[in-house]
Amino acid sequence: MSAPDASTTYLTGTLTSLVSSLAARRRPDPEAVAVILALLAGAAAGGGLLEAAPITVPLLALAGVGTTAALSWRIASRRPDRSEPRP
Repeated sequence: MSAPDASTTYLTGTLTSLVSSLAARRRPDPEAVAVILALLAGAAAGGGLLEAAPITVPLLALAGVGTTAALSWRIASRRPDRSEPRP
């Protein structure tokens, strides 16, 4: 299995678990419900934002990548140098 398939496999398994619980008239796993609702809410928010302000969406993605890179660089620069052998 390649890495890009992991997210769809997780989503498919979560959705299958949720539908299976509902079909068997069992109480669904609250975490599965939360995951599905969060994915739907994120998709709706992203679609709405893309419709309302198309230039904003790539800028938000760029801001997220930039923030992650800056924080990673800052954290890495605070660590002691591990390239030298320990005494």
